[in-house]
Amino acid sequence: MTDVLRRNPRLAAFLASRFAYVLGAGGAPVLLTLTTLHDGGTLSSLAFVLGAGALPAVFGALVSKWLSDRITTRGLLLATTVCWAAAALTTGVLQLAGMVTVLWLCVVSFVIELSAALQYPSLGSYLPRIVRKEDLVRANSARAFTTGIAGILGPAVFAFTGSLIPVAVAWFLLAAVLTASALPLRRLPRGEAFEAEDPGVWRDLRDGWTYFWSSTGLWLVVVTSGVWHFFGWSILSVAGPVVLRDAGTIAVWGWVQSARAAGSLLGALMASRLRAHRVPRWALLSLCPALVLGILLSLDASLAWMLAAAAATGIALSVGGVLWASAVQREVPAHRMGQVFGYDYLFSEAINPLGLLFVPVMVLLAGTERALLQHASLILLLAVVLAALLAPRRLTSGTDGGATPLDGAGTAPADR
Repeated sequence: MTDVLRRNPRLAAFLASRFAYVLGAGGAPVLLTLTTLHDGGTLSSLAFVLGAGALPAVFGALVSKWLSDRITTRGLLLATTVCWAAAALTTGVLQLAGMVTVLWLCVVSFVIELSAALQYPSLGSYLPRIVRKEDLVRANSARAFTTGIAGILGPAVFAFTGSLIPVAVAWFLLAAVLTASALPLRRLPRGEAFEAEDPGVWRDLRDGWTYFWSSTGLWLVVVTSGVWHFFGWSILSVAGPVVLRDAGTIAVWGWVQSARAAGSLLGALMASRLRAHRVPRWALLSLCPALVLGILLSLDASLAWMLAAAAATGIALSVGGVLWASAVQREVPAHRMGQVFGYDYLFSEAINPLGLLFVPVMVLLAGTERALLQHASLILLLAVVLAALLAPRRLTSGTDGGATPLDGAGTAPADR
């Protein structure tokens, strides 16, 4: 990895920024929960606060590329991070003054998710501006490993500090971490330049949507992932622990989560060594271990089998994510890349909360949580395998009005 950092000197700053940002992102839901319950909040008010974050996801994912074209990608990352840090700082001040309300916490949750939704699509198209084309897979692997560690540490660090120090001080700490994540961005290139001919946001969205649906490999992976998130991941997240609780083994859920997290880190390291062909097929197959885990949970399989499936889930999702991102960065034209990552976010992080809302309805239709988990996992497993077998060799046809993939990108250009 040192040779990649040496050839791409800005990558270290990018990884440092993402580590601090994801560390804060992992701690924010913990602080929102502690703050809500600190003043006697109810389960309904907590659901209100955390649920408010799902609202801006669709908007952010769709307009992120259009915004980054006009204020530069680096400007967008800085602006959204500063807004989030300001919200955390204000919450700490209000908490000290005893003026925090559920409505304000909903606003903070909204700001947090809007920032994440705006950043995610831009980050995917930004990395090829920082590293050379031949180093994209290893750079994405390093990013997955770095953010994976931060994602594990974030909730633990802020849950621990939030129990030892006043919640208001924990909010100040979060603001400091987010501010620290913005500092390395000053060493990075500006990203996409302002477009002189502004087609307007709606035309930009229409053209991107047309390109997306004309690329079979792209929409097959993204839409299948959306169905998987809505029916598979959401059901596993809710029905899985309920099934274990009913069996008197709820503690196993913690072991399952730990095994998956460890697998994610291992998968990030493994991905840097892989050079996969037929990326659409492998990206789809990476969704399968989670469905196998759901089946094993519903069948009361032994702990060893469940932990093995959980670790395989983490490895597969991490490897699949790295290969997918690297393929998009290689094949998709630079001016379409942000939109593709936006649709990726839309059909994953944005759609997952909707799936969670519909789980109770699906339980009523299936009869029990165990039946729902078993049947949904099995049906989806067969569907995903079939989609993988039918997937084309490439994500795109390689053409888009004369533009070439990574137009001017993937060469680690100088700051513009």
